[in-house]
Amino acid sequence: MLNNPLGFDNKMKLALIFLITLLQGASLALAQKKSLSIGKPVANDSIWFKASNDGVEVELFEALESLPSSISTSLSATNKFDVVARGEQLAKIFEEQELGQTGAIARESAAQINQLTGAAFAILPTITDFGYGIGSINTRLTGRTRETEDARISCNLRMVDTTTGKITERSLIVSERNTMVSQQTNIGSGLIQTLINKLANEIVSELVDEAFPARIVGKIGKRVTINRGEGLGVEVGQIWRVFALGKEMIDPDTGESLGQVEAEVGRMSITQVQSKVAYGNLIEDFGVEELFIARFDEGSSPPPAGESPVTQKPSIKESLDF
Repeated sequence: MLNNPLGFDNKMKLALIFLITLLQGASLALAQKKSLSIGKPVANDSIWFKASNDGVEVELFEALESLPSSISTSLSATNKFDVVARGEQLAKIFEEQELGQTGAIARESAAQINQLTGAAFAILPTITDFGYGIGSINTRLTGRTRETEDARISCNLRMVDTTTGKITERSLIVSERNTMVSQQTNIGSGLIQTLINKLANEIVSELVDEAFPARIVGKIGKRVTINRGEGLGVEVGQIWRVFALGKEMIDPDTGESLGQVEAEVGRMSITQVQSKVAYGNLIEDFGVEELFIARFDEGSSPPPAGESPVTQKPSIKESLDF
C-alpha cells in the first residue's frame, strides 16, 4: 500500500485549524463592535415654550421621538455598534449623578448603567436650545421675494463608558433652511425632521470618534488613508492631526486608566472621501505610521495649493516607549 503523505489525521487537523481560524476571525469582528444604549432625548420646559410660541410644538415632539431611531439608522452604516437597548431610565441616572460636572462617575453608577442596559456605552442627548422662524429672501436675478423657514437646535451630548465610568460631553449645534415654504402645506414638519436627522448624524460622528478614534490604515510616501468615510464628518480640504500613542497611564492611587501618552507626529490634508475611507496628503511628517490616531483639527485652514510636505524628521516612537 502506498503511504499517503496527507493522511486522515492530518486532514482532520488541517480542517480543525481552518475552522478555528474562521471562528477567531468572526470573534474578532464581533469584539470590535461595541454595545450601545441610547437614552430618550431630554428637553426642558423652555424648549417646549419656544416651540409652542413658534407653532411647531407637535412637529418638534414627533421629531425628537424619532431621534433614537435616526441614531440607530445612522449607526448601522458604521458597522461599529450594536444598539442593545433604548435606555428609558438613563436620564434619571444621569441626573442623580450630576454628570457633566465631572469627568467621571462612580464605578457603582457605571455598573448600574451597564446592568440596566447591558451596554458598554450609553448616550443621553439633552436639547439645550431651539429656534424656528419664517422669513424671506430677495432673489437678485428675478427681483422676487421668497419665503424661507429656518430652524436651529442645540444639543448637549453626554457619553458614558460603562466599563470605566468615564464621561465625555460634546456641544452640538445644527441648523437647516428651507426656501420652498410657499409650496408646502404643512409648515415646519419637514424641516424639523430634517434637522433632527442631521443632529442624529452629528451624534453618531461624535460617538464613533470617542469609541473608535480614526486611524491611519495605509501610508505610501506622503499619501495616507484613514478609516473614516462619508457621513462621519470628513470633508475634502480638512486638516487632520496625527498622533502616536504610547503606554497606558494608570492612576497609582485608584488603579484606573488615565488614557495613553500622546504625541503629535504629523498633519494631513484630506483630498478624497469615499464610503468607508478617506485619503489625504501629509503636510507634516515626524514619523507617521499605520495605526496611529488621526483627529480633525477644527482650528486649522487648508494648506496652499501645491504645498509639499515638510522635511521628514526622525520618528519619536522610541521616546514614547512602545
